[in-house]
Amino acid sequence: MPDRGPRGQARRTGQMSLLGERDELREALRGIDVETMTPIEAITALHKLKEMLD
Repeated sequence: MPDRGPRGQARRTGQMSLLGERDELREALRGIDVETMTPIEAITALHKLKEMLD
């Protein structure tokens, strides 16, 4: 059930923007080779993915 505002209108949440960015995030994830990443590379990749959501 969507979150409702004071007048019963559906509020926009972070999930709505995530749905619009799904393909961009999916492509970024496909470009990451987790098998060969160092820990600092993994943290950096996670930071970049998070920035895509903000």
